[in-house]
This record gives sequence, C-alpha cells and structure tokens, in this order.
Amino acid sequence: MMMRKLFTVLFSLVLLLSAQSVEEMQSLVDDAARSLTEGNIMGAEMTLQSVLMQDSTFAPALYSYHLLALQKGDLNEALVKLKSAITNKPDDEDYRTRFESVNSLVNKLKDAKRELDAGQIENSKRIYGEIIEAFPTFAEPYYLLGIVNLREDDYKGSSTNFRKASELNPDEMKYSSAMNNLIGKYFQDGMTAYKMNDFVTAEEKFRITLEIDPTFVNAYMQIGVMKRKSGDLDGAITCLEKGVEAAPEDDKSRYNLGLFYKSANRNSDAREQFSKTIELNPDFSKAYSSLAGIQVEEKQFPQAESNYAKSIELDPSSASAWDGYGALLMQQKKYAQAKEALDNATRLAPRNYPGFYRLAECNNYLGNYQEAIDAAEKALRLNRRFAPANIEKGFALFRLDRKQESIAAFNAARTDPGWRSYAEHQIELIRDGKEVER
Repeated sequence: MMMRKLFTVLFSLVLLLSAQSVEEMQSLVDDAARSLTEGNIMGAEMTLQSVLMQDSTFAPALYSYHLLALQKGDLNEALVKLKSAITNKPDDEDYRTRFESVNSLVNKLKDAKRELDAGQIENSKRIYGEIIEAFPTFAEPYYLLGIVNLREDDYKGSSTNFRKASELNPDEMKYSSAMNNLIGKYFQDGMTAYKMNDFVTAEEKFRITLEIDPTFVNAYMQIGVMKRKSGDLDGAITCLEKGVEAAPEDDKSRYNLGLFYKSANRNSDAREQFSKTIELNPDFSKAYSSLAGIQVEEKQFPQAESNYAKSIELDPSSASAWDGYGALLMQQKKYAQAKEALDNATRLAPRNYPGFYRLAECNNYLGNYQEAIDAAEKALRLNRRFAPANIEKGFALFRLDRKQESIAAFNAARTDPGWRSYAEHQIELIRDGKEVER
C-alpha cells in the first residue's frame, strides 16, 4: 500500500513538472511571436531555437518557426518546419490546412514569374498581389513585385515594395541592396542627362532619387550645381541647405555648402560650415585650406597659417593648399618660405598661371631675377594677356639692367585697362632714368 502511494505521488510530480515545462516553452513561443511582430527577427529566432534545443518535437515552436522563415523570405525552410510540426502533432487540422496553403505558394511564385517572362506584367503583378494579401509577412513577394515595378519605371511602387521587404527582414542583403540599386539607378540616370547638358531631365531624376531617399546628399549637391550654373546661386544654396538638414553628419555636404556660401560672400556662414566639417572629419584637408582662405581675408594670419599647414600635412599633393599658403606667406613678407610653397604649388599644378605669377613676384622680392623672369614667362605661355606676369617680368628685367626689354614687358601689360596706368608709370620712370617702384 505504502509503495503504491509513493508511486502515485512520484507519477503526479512527474506530470506536474512536465506540464510546467510545456507551459514555459509555450510562453517562450509566445515571446518569439511578439518579437516577430515587432520586427525583431534575430530575437525571435534565438528564442525559438532555445525551445527546439530543449524539445525538437514541440509543434507550436515548429509552427512559429515557419512564420519566421516566411518573414525571412525562406519558403523552403517554412515548409520543412510546417511538415515537422504536422509530424509531431498529426491531429491538428489547422497545421495541415496551413501547409497546403504555404505549399501552394511554390506554384503561385512560378506562375508570377512565368507571366512576367511572357511579358504579361499586369498578370504577374496580380499574382504577387494575391500572395501578399494571403501572406502579408512573407518578404519575398514584396521584393519580386518591386522588380516588376522597376521594369515599368514605377519607382514609387518599387521603392515601397523593396522597403517593405527590408522591413520584414532587415538582415537579408538582397532586399537592402535592391533599394540601394534603385536609388543608384535614378541618380545615375540624372548624371547621364547632366553630362549631356539636359538639365531638365537631370533635375527630374535627381528629385526622384530624393523622393526615394531624402537623405541621399549627392542628389542635393547635383541640383545645387545645376542651379549655380544657371546663375541661381541662392537656389543652389537653398538646395544644399536642405541636404545638410537631411544628413547633418555628412561632412561633404557641409563642405560644399561652405563653398557656396563663400561664393555668395557669406563668409561667416562659410566659416561655420568649414569648421563643422573639420569637427565631423578632422582629416578633411580641403576644409582646413578653405577655412584658411576666409581667415586670410579677415587678416587672421596666424590662424590661417596654421590651417594651411594642417591641410598640407594631410594632403601634401594639394596644389591649391600650397598656393594659398604661399600667397599668405607673401603677405607676411616671409619670402623664402613662400618660394618653397609656391615651387610646390606650380610643380603640382603646372598649368596654374596665377601660381607662376606669384612665384615670379616672390623671386623678385628675393632678388632671384632670372628665376622671376622664367616664372613670369611660364605664366605668359599659359595666358599671354595676363598683365601681372608682364609686370613682374618688367621689374626683373629692369633689375638685370635690361631696360628696353623691361619697357617692352610693361608695354605688354598696358593692354589690360586695369594695369594700364600702373604700367605707364613704370615706363615713365625708366625713361626718366629713375628706379621702378611698386
């Protein structure tokens, strides 16, 4: 009797423990379902895997896993898990009905593709629509319908469906890649039209790009460039401001906005954007030299010198940074340092005639008159009407006591109305036997 009572108690305890274990597993399955609804696919998958590791035959977990597989776009896995759920709970008619329904997807997907291949686009769209209506959390048909939309140049439908597929399964690279490719397609169409000077089409394509992705800053930039080319600098600035607002952490957008502000003589705004660019990206060499250019205009020479030096440190191949640095050193009468900077600038940009002019001027101050002549002549070979180069050539020739050649150089400078009176004054001094003067 005593043994029978003990057996009864132990049996009841085993049943109780088993019941608690099932309840706990069902609770985890419910948690996974909530995670899936919230878009937390990884969390749902980890929870279901933990349940199935405890009991690989637990049908509710297998059923829930098929929903997860569908959301990920994996139809084969969904069918495998459903079949396993039926095997372990054969009396559940709902499972069987569901299996038949999911299994029919295979044929429906084939039908949709067959219609598309036959050019029956509307039929293909209709079938994908039916699949989505029946299985709204199945990611794959959204992606496939997006491809069909793209064939019709329906960017709105395409972006909506690619985005929905990515939302359902953010870990699937082909869904996010499809969206990126869509954006790239319309942006590239815009660039192609831009290169053909078809600005109307280009702007239309760039605006479509922004409709798909309002944070795609390159499209704002290209629209801004076109507006500036058409003479609408204010419109260009407004466009770039929208780009910065859409992607405030994009350093290139801020830098380009700074350049546009500089073109509009809004130096304070430009300085702010260049400074923010450097804050976002301390290795952005051009931002330092652009900021230095503003500081030169504002006579903040020590700050400008420091920023030019930093720009050159980051990018020693920047001709514009060396050129700006050389011009700044010239203003401070640091001619030996300026010559080194301008030598680098002209070596890196051998067709920059203003750079050769500055080098000629620097060599004149250093007493390197033949080098000054050589630099001036290089500038004139690039732009024979560039009066400042003839002025420096005239000074150097005078210092070498080649007065007639000096007069000829100043005469050549006279053709520029802006330099005429200055050149004539030098000619008069030479003819009067006096020293030329700056």
